[in-house]
Amino acid sequence: RNTICCLLRLGTSMATPIVTGSAMIVRQYFTDGFYPDGFRDGSSNEHTNPSGALIKAVLLIGGRELVTGKYYDSNQGFGAVQLTHSLPLANTEPSYNQKVFDRVPLFENESDTYAIEIDKSGCTYDEDLRVMMTYMDEGNGG
Repeated sequence: RNTICCLLRLGTSMATPIVTGSAMIVRQYFTDGFYPDGFRDGSSNEHTNPSGALIKAVLLIGGRELVTGKYYDSNQGFGAVQLTHSLPLANTEPSYNQKVFDRVPLFENESDTYAIEIDKSGCTYDEDLRVMMTYMDEGNGG
């Protein structure tokens, strides 16, 4: 008797566990010291306790549009999570650089400026500059 079966599930009920697992991988990437170059060599102590806002930014910036639909619409939001497009790993494609700023305070009527220099000489991977800013609402103190 054949007892093998396959069950296909779709929708947000299935996306939720995928995104949750991806968020844990993002957290582990930073806590294990893979940032900034994709090597787990123990030499980096940058962002070893990533904030929720940083984890959220990494998930969102790597999103890729679904086969049907248009980016940022009510059907797909930021698209499908694709960590290979938001967490660089050493000696893998696509190869890109990433700069993270975490827990940078910015108060009402304040601004902050970051200079970015782009040198595409010798690049074999053609990708747009992607910038993501996220924040977490302050708790209600209750």
